[in-house]
Amino acid sequence: MEDHLVSKYPNATLISGGEENRKAAAQMKEYLRGKRQSFDFKMDLRENGFKRKTLLQGVKKIPYGKTQTYGQIAQKVGSPRAARAVGNANATNPLAIVIPCHRVVASNGLGGYGGGLEMKKKLIELERKNSANNSAIF
Repeated sequence: MEDHLVSKYPNATLISGGEENRKAAAQMKEYLRGKRQSFDFKMDLRENGFKRKTLLQGVKKIPYGKTQTYGQIAQKVGSPRAARAVGNANATNPLAIVIPCHRVVASNGLGGYGGGLEMKKKLIELERKNSANNSAIF
């Protein structure tokens, strides 16, 4: 899966340095290997308003291995008619995987995903497989 990310984002650069960056990189690798279900490094989410509320109060709280619809997230953040706005907030999520926008699906299927639908399917499957055996919960 790491190779897929590199091929999908060839211009991305992992900026090394600093304890928090090393911690974040290590935790991301553990997650992709199915050894981590949550993250505890510091995040600097520079979003505000509806987008921040959607990402932190809605999307970030979807349990590992589960999915919720755009409409369910809209309801959860107090804007039941804002499913499309939830999708727009997800589309520009600066911390994908950490704030697990891949867990948000359309009521009639997968919906979209910035990393591509194949990656969304792989992430959902990775989580479902690993939440079934519950062998590593962080």
